[in-house]
Amino acid sequence: RAKLSAIQGELRALEDADLHREDAGIDESYGEIKAWLGQGGQKFAERFRVEEVKGELVSRYLIEDRMTSAVIEGEDVSLPRARRSCHERMLGLLKNSEAYERVVKEFDARVRVLCEMDALDAASMELKPLGRVAAQLKAENELWFAICATSPEIYMLSSKELAGFMCALITRESLRLHNHVECTLP
Repeated sequence: RAKLSAIQGELRALEDADLHREDAGIDESYGEIKAWLGQGGQKFAERFRVEEVKGELVSRYLIEDRMTSAVIEGEDVSLPRARRSCHERMLGLLKNSEAYERVVKEFDARVRVLCEMDALDAASMELKPLGRVAAQLKAENELWFAICATSPEIYMLSSKELAGFMCALITRESLRLHNHVECTLP
């Protein structure tokens, strides 16, 4: 029992040392989370629910994101280490969600352009004739090619003018095969 008490005393001393280092700003993930939330005008205590359980041998730390309901749980002999581990994992989740938001915003922007150019029906999300032409093309900007290729003025061009018009649209960067291997012009 004396040996167990000595070990527990040493663990508490180590935990206290970790706690002092954490108070001094060593938990970088926590700082990054606070900075990330600060950009959006949020505070850590408002966004997350935290639960700490300090046991005799093992401490448990739980952090729940109230916005996404994501829960991360960590156990360690040292509560500050369990805390740091959870903060690191939560920071990773936040960064992934930020990347996901960027992808969704870019997708929404592209859908808006297709709808504005009358290539996509906003209500049914079905391709319209211009969209079907663009979908069959493989180029740097398929929508631009489809607009040019389906323009009513194209029917007024002679064969030489049509060939010149199409050559003006084609650049080395706009050519690619279906498997995304670049082509070169002779």
